[in-house]
Parts: sequence; structure tokens; C-alpha cells
Amino acid sequence: MRKNKAFTLIEVVIGVTLLSITIVAVAGLIITTMNADRRNYQSVQASYLAQEGLEIMRYIRDSNWFQNYSWDEGERTWGSNFRLSDYDGMEKEMYLKESTICPPCYSFSVEPEKIEFGNMEYTRSILVKTAYNEKGFEMENIYEIVAVIEWKDRRQDRRIEISTLLSDWK
Repeated sequence: MRKNKAFTLIEVVIGVTLLSITIVAVAGLIITTMNADRRNYQSVQASYLAQEGLEIMRYIRDSNWFQNYSWDEGERTWGSNFRLSDYDGMEKEMYLKESTICPPCYSFSVEPEKIEFGNMEYTRSILVKTAYNEKGFEMENIYEIVAVIEWKDRRQDRRIEISTLLSDWK
């Protein structure tokens, strides 16, 4: 007797099912990888913008020092939009309770700066606040500079916040 080497219908169905499952899994992996790459790219760009904000404040401090101004003076150098911040319309107690940024706090600009890069729009806010040591005491002539970058990623709000300490050279 001769053995038939042809595929049966059940073998074909099983083979097509396994191939379909493999293709769907690989496609899902590719989509997930592309989304992660996009999010990482946006996060890196936001980190660069935040670091640039801190460098702007270093430049202001240094250029004012060279021109014999205090760090927060010299509007001819950097404009007149550096002012003591208000509570953004919030009551003071609510602001202090919900915010990590405590008065006295200076806002680098009245409106957050809008930055477009590629097809993304980022918002940058630079804040200056009094620095405190680990025991809660105010550090004299040292300020905490906070750069906050916010953007939307497919209807999801994203945010990066970095800070550094700067001393008043005078």
C-alpha cells in the first residue's frame, strides 16, 4: 500500500492559524516599539528644552554679573518679563497645599513659552524660588531654578521638571 503524502484539511487549518498568530504578534510588537520610540523621542526633546531653560538662567545670572547688576536685574539684557509670580488665580492656601513651588517665586515670563519642534508643541515655564537646605532653613543667596516642560502625547498630558541651584555672585 502506498502512503498519501498530501496535507489534510486539519493540518492546513492548524498551519494557517499558527502563521496568523505569529504575524499578529509581530505586528503588535512593531506597533508597540514605534509608540515607545515616539514617546522616548518626545521625552528627550523635552529634556533638552528644560536644560536649555536652566542654561538661559545661568546666562542671565552671568551676564548680569559681568554688567555689575544683581542676578535678577538688568532688564536691558533679558527683557522686562521677569517678575514676582502671583498665585495663578488660586487662593494662597490652596496654592501652597497643591504646589511644590512656594512663594516667594519668580516667573520667568508671564505666559509660558510655546515651542514648536517638528509636529509637537511644548510649553516651557521657568521658575525661580528660594532654596532651602535639608533642615528647612533658607539658603542665603542661593536660588532653585525649575524648568517645567509640558506637552500632549495623543491626548495624554506629559510633563518633565528639572531643577538646579544657582548662587547670586554678588
